[in-house]
Amino acid sequence: DDVKDIHTTISESLDEDFQKVLNGDLSPEQYIQIAEISSTQINSQIIQLIDSQPNPEWQESYGNYIESLKQFNSYIRETVVTANMLSENPESDIENSLQKISQMKEQTQLLIKSSDNSRP
Repeated sequence: DDVKDIHTTISESLDEDFQKVLNGDLSPEQYIQIAEISSTQINSQIIQLIDSQPNPEWQESYGNYIESLKQFNSYIRETVVTANMLSENPESDIENSLQKISQMKEQTQLLIKSSDNSRP
């Protein structure tokens, strides 16, 4: 549950910062730095879960949560791509990227739910 709390905190903070980029309240460059740090923190969480070697009855739940963290890192990468697009051209058409981001976030949530549902 500690990993889940950390993930939730990172996710909420990053969502807020990405929204600030979209609103013009945070530069894409600043966001990219924040996102890179967040991605490193998520990688640390993945390693922590892998190294924990859960009991057999917890393996499915841990596996699903690890996949949710990997998917969240993909989400972070896509927000960085979008921030780069805005950095290069503030008038960029980012609708496709925003749709992709939304789908990745939804997939992350589905994997978290699968993890929760597979707890013993």
